[in-house]
This record gives sequence, C-alpha cells and structure tokens, in this order.
Amino acid sequence: MQPNGFNQLLNRRIPHLFKTLRCVRHIVRAPQSNQKLKNPEKIQADPKPKVSLKERRIKKTGRIKLKLLAFGTAISCIGLTIILGAPEVSSCGEPIKDDLTNENLIKQYITRTYREMRFYVELLQVPLNEKLLPDPLDYPYVQPKYTLVLELADVLVHLDCTYIGNCRFKKRPLLDHFLHTLRESYEIIIYTAEEGKVVFSVVDIIDPDNIIAYKLIRGTTDFTRTGHVKKINSLNRNLTKVICVDWNDKHLKLNPENLLRVKRWEGNDDDKSLLDLAMFLKTIADNDIEDVREVLKYYSKYEDPIEAYKKKQEELIKELEEQAAEKKVDTRSKILSMFKL
Repeated sequence: MQPNGFNQLLNRRIPHLFKTLRCVRHIVRAPQSNQKLKNPEKIQADPKPKVSLKERRIKKTGRIKLKLLAFGTAISCIGLTIILGAPEVSSCGEPIKDDLTNENLIKQYITRTYREMRFYVELLQVPLNEKLLPDPLDYPYVQPKYTLVLELADVLVHLDCTYIGNCRFKKRPLLDHFLHTLRESYEIIIYTAEEGKVVFSVVDIIDPDNIIAYKLIRGTTDFTRTGHVKKINSLNRNLTKVICVDWNDKHLKLNPENLLRVKRWEGNDDDKSLLDLAMFLKTIADNDIEDVREVLKYYSKYEDPIEAYKKKQEELIKELEEQAAEKKVDTRSKILSMFKL
C-alpha cells in the first residue's frame, strides 16, 4: 500500500512542479524579452573595447605630466609674487612704507605684483623713441662734424666656426688703427641687426678704449620682406654728414645715398681693407666736404669703391710728381738763363 500511495503522491505533485518551473522560467526571461522590445539598438551595439595596458600607461603618464605642469606653474606664480610683490628696501636694508603697508600681507604682495606686471606690459607697448640718438653735443663739448655708421657683422668682426663645436667672433685686422685714426673726425656708431646680447659683449672686447659712441641693435631697425632695414632718417643727425659703411645695400634701401658699400670680409687674416678705408674717410673729413652724399654717389658706380679710390690716388700722385718734375726743369732753365749759360 505504501508504494502505491507514494506513486499517487508523485503523480499528483509532478505536474504542479513542472508548472511552477515554467512560471519561474517565464518570470526570469520576461525582462530580457521586454528589453529586446524596448531597446533593440542597445542590445545590437558592440560591447566596449578593452583598453590595453599600453594605452592605460599613456593616459596615466599624461595625467602625471598635467599635474606636474600645474604644480610648476603654481610654484612659478608664487615665486614671482614673492619677488615682485616684496616692498622696496632702503639703502639701510629696511622696507620702505607705501600705501599697502597697513593692508593684509597677501593683498600687499598680490597688488604690488599686479602693478609691476602692468608696468612692464605698458613698457613693451610704448613705441621706441623716433630719435635713435640724443641731440648733438653743444659747446664746450666736442662734437665731430661727421657721423660714421658701421655694420658690425662681416665689416668689423666675422663669425668663425672652423673650430669643432665652437664658434667665435674674429676681430678684423687693423681695426684698432682704423678706430684711432677716425676718432677725432667722426662720431663712430655701430648699427646692426644683431641681437643686443651679442653686440654689447663683442663691442666691449674689440673696443676697449670706448671709441665707439653708440650701439644700435636689432630693435631699432624696421623688419621688411627683404630683412632688417636701418632707419638712418631717425639718427637725429644731419644726413649730409652721415656715412654708412655696409656690405649689404638692402640694409640701407631707404637711404642708399648715404651708403658706402664695401666688400664683405670673410675672415681672412691678410686683409688690409680697413687701412685703405680709414684713408678714404680721413680724406673726406680733411677736405671739409659739405655733402658727403655727392662723394658717395660718385663712388657708388664702382663695384669696389675703396679700390677705385686707391687707383685714383695713385694716378693723382703720379700726376703731381710729373708736374713737380716739369716745374723743377723750368726752374733750372730760368736760373741758367739768368747766368746766360
């Protein structure tokens, strides 16, 4: 009886069990089916690609760099504020009181820093003075009648890079003689498109006696399509007495009548051009030429004006010697005629 009763119990419970399992299965699968109906695009979309280890390292490195940059910027701003925002100090080392002395310390430094930064910005925005040189000296000071404007690069010095891994400026032969010969007749000025840190250091070496009166650098030139152009009109000097020595006529395309174009010095040690150039310029000054532009215009037709001047000088000397010889013969004949010889 017992087995039959157990079988009857199973026969009654198994259908209910399968029915319960079907209901549970339906409940579990129902959200998935609803999701398919509601968001078909979301299910069809590809899963997110896995990020490789290399990409994670790159992103991490980028984040570290940004953090270091932000940290460095913050430290720089703090250091700049400490330097520019500090109060002025007297000769005794004590801070000088100003309108911010009684304010909060942080406000003092920030306000002073802002004022200093504003001052430098305005200084950069203000254009350079139209007069590149101060007014000529008045009596009793001595102001030379003529002004000599010299290019620095490849006229007085040459950048020599023959040494491996080292470049230096080479001083032109006879430069000392050139400067000392013309110091009494000319106001000597360096005008170049080189940067100031180069010009001032080089000139201090090549001119220990401070014969060169002024140094004009790149900031005083006009930049055009052909390069830097020198503003001779802004020198505050009489242009009839200004001679500009340069090897590049593009540097003086605004004032070609004041240019004495010379050959570019390539750094050779046997060069003696400055000796002849000094003689040429000294001749102009000694003859008290009223308008040097007329002389420069005449010699501008020659490819090498200094060489042309040397040839003319030799011809003049030869002519004077011939005249002196003829005069000597005439004088001797007159003396003989007096004695009827």
